[in-house]
Amino acid sequence: MPAVSVVVPAYNEARSITGVVAEIRRHLEAAGIEHEVIVVVDGATDDTAKFARKTADQVVEHPQNFGYGRSLKSGITAARYDLIAITDADQTYPVDRIPEMISLAERFDMVVGARQGRFYQGSTFKRWGRNVFRWLSEFSAGQNIPDINSGLRVFRRSQIVRFFPIISAGFSFTTTSTLAYLHNDLSVHYIAIKYGQREGRSKVRHVRDSLRALQIIVEAILRCNPVKMFLLLATPSLCWPCGADLPPFCGKVPSGFCVPLSPLPPLPWFWDWGSWRLPSCLSDQSLTTCRDRGRGSDTNNSTKAGDRPPDSPRGDGTVIRDGDTPDAV
Repeated sequence: MPAVSVVVPAYNEARSITGVVAEIRRHLEAAGIEHEVIVVVDGATDDTAKFARKTADQVVEHPQNFGYGRSLKSGITAARYDLIAITDADQTYPVDRIPEMISLAERFDMVVGARQGRFYQGSTFKRWGRNVFRWLSEFSAGQNIPDINSGLRVFRRSQIVRFFPIISAGFSFTTTSTLAYLHNDLSVHYIAIKYGQREGRSKVRHVRDSLRALQIIVEAILRCNPVKMFLLLATPSLCWPCGADLPPFCGKVPSGFCVPLSPLPPLPWFWDWGSWRLPSCLSDQSLTTCRDRGRGSDTNNSTKAGDRPPDSPRGDGTVIRDGDTPDAV
């Protein structure tokens, strides 16, 4: 198997960094894989750098905390080998799966460990946010994505560096790199892994980092597939009957228009995929109704072909009024 550079970003992980590096070495040596371990100390205020220098092949130090993505970019740039594996320093990822992922990397452009287990589930807020990001990402890429931001993955430096300008320097490095690969027709393969309990306290700020991740996903959709973003924004107006009353915060859709006054009306057909049907405003009858309402009173006064409109003059100048017949006149 090819040689690999393992990049481990670390911020205040003095208690776990030695054990993580030793575990990585043990499994790669057992598999006979030539390797190097690079620890990127991202402005740590504890002894992370001191312990890392005793065990790692390279230690890259940032003078201050630049972020998870910036740390990975620094480690990838400093790597000797083209094949890159990344993992965290908190002992949550099973590094014994890295040899298997390296072998799969001969067939796929990127191999990702899809997390499972009770420690991965987290709080209700985390689960809700993760599902929203996953749905948006799958909608954008048009593919199933079991784990959009797993931190255990294997890829090639020669492929990922060209995406550095658009890949996040923060916690969304993994999210944006996954989307970059999928939108550029590169293969991403997932294997199920067991996610463990972390050592120490999490560095993620859920509200702030979730908002940043949402912004980055939207930017990725606009950059790579803008039509889908416009479709997503237009979906509520296509699925609400023309002229129908919306909830109080939405106002009323004007007759003849299928455009919502609020960008966030409810999506009734989204709630139950099993009972999905063609949205009412997409049916021929509703489109005709929508068009007729837009014409206003002119539509109500129109007549079928061959009928004479009310109060229309006859050829001889006599006026036929409503309710009269030609003979009566």
